[in-house]
Amino acid sequence: MGLYFISGTFPTKNEIEVGKNYLKPDELYRLHLLSEQFLLYAESTALQGKAMTMHSLHAQLDRLLTLNDYDVFPGYQDYLKDTALDHARQEFERYKKKKIIEDAGYTYDEELVELGEYDFLFEDES
Repeated sequence: MGLYFISGTFPTKNEIEVGKNYLKPDELYRLHLLSEQFLLYAESTALQGKAMTMHSLHAQLDRLLTLNDYDVFPGYQDYLKDTALDHARQEFERYKKKKIIEDAGYTYDEELVELGEYDFLFEDES
């Protein structure tokens, strides 16, 4: 499924919906470093008694991204979140089926799944 971080041996539905679970260890560490830089900036600014607005924090985050040679993300489009979650859930269901088929001793074949050859393995689930 592309998940790098799960709590057990099989991912949960909640884990497939968390974006950072798909990050490789080095990507997750880079995210940590960037977060630390941002929090240190915010703490330092607060200690100086300077007022912060969401706009100024957003601008500083963009500057930190640029400083660290990351592309600045232009903004979210909300409909993408629902599409991504739907896709993750569909892949999770496909992964669960694959696991059941392989655990039963069969070789997983996508075409045979579509033809219903493994349906007998799922009769007890309904």
